[in-house]
Amino acid sequence: ELRTPITALRSFNELLLGAAETDPNARREFLQEGQVQIRRLERVTDSLLNLSRLEGGLVALKCETHFV
Repeated sequence: ELRTPITALRSFNELLLGAAETDPNARREFLQEGQVQIRRLERVTDSLLNLSRLEGGLVALKCETHFV
């Protein structure tokens, strides 16, 4: 889960420093996609933090029964 967005961001940075450096449209596209990958990393790290809190007993899990 963490490797994909990190690899994508690394590739975007390399392209922005190289081939896309002088192309405004390519730069914009890579920066926009970079934002998508950053949000993806935020979701993954938030999930990991929540899992860590649950495992550490820092938050209580509220269980409810639902009937379908």
